[in-house]
Amino acid sequence: MGEHPSPGPAVAACAEAERIEELEPEAEEQLPAAPEDMSNKRSNSFRQAILQGNRRLSSKALLEEKGLSLSQRLIRHVAYETLPREIDRKWYYDSYTCCPPPWFMITVTLLEARTRVAFFLYNGVSLGQFVLQVTHPRYLKNSLVYHPQLRAQAWRYLTYIFMHAGIEHLGLNVVLQLLVGVPLEMVHGATRIGLVYVAGVVAGSLAVSVADMTAPVVGSSGGVYALVSAHLANIVMVSTSHSQRIFPALSSAITGPEY
Repeated sequence: MGEHPSPGPAVAACAEAERIEELEPEAEEQLPAAPEDMSNKRSNSFRQAILQGNRRLSSKALLEEKGLSLSQRLIRHVAYETLPREIDRKWYYDSYTCCPPPWFMITVTLLEARTRVAFFLYNGVSLGQFVLQVTHPRYLKNSLVYHPQLRAQAWRYLTYIFMHAGIEHLGLNVVLQLLVGVPLEMVHGATRIGLVYVAGVVAGSLAVSVADMTAPVVGSSGGVYALVSAHLANIVMVSTSHSQRIFPALSSAITGPEY
């Protein structure tokens, strides 16, 4: 019997290609399917990162936005005062919903104002003095005023913020709390700013206990100083971000581009 001629290289290559094409669907069917509950296993932080990454941000700078309402201009101003990066400002501007509102600083300020007015009227009647009430000896014996010699009464470490030396003292603290504290609370939240404020109040009473054991303390200046210090940290971060963009540009303008 005659031997069959062996196929040529071209015929063998074509047959091999057909065999590979037949095996590919079978291989795809054998691949393990992705688990359907993969999304349920993601952590909350990872989900939040995905939502933030997929959120659509404005393509142009916030300062170029026109026709903004008063509330939108306020949010934009807060973003530029407290956040160093443009992408953070855009994200804050797009995501801020004023829910919850900055309730802590507003509530504390209203309580201080109402308490001051109530005690002003009460002391005016009981002391018979509506002017310079702080100079009266009985004024500083109030149960809300902090005195180092009465430091065993722990509530005085906090309650002295509701007593003020005068309307000017109250007005200055109220203005600073609203101008500095409310924007900080809008960005950082009531919990963080509340801790900063309360820490400043307690630190103020403790500092007086160390510095002068005979001096009583009234007013919320300790909390205001803490808020101003926190705001200064934001100013440093924002100014550092600006200087990192401005100084290299000035340097290249003076020395010329590098080749």
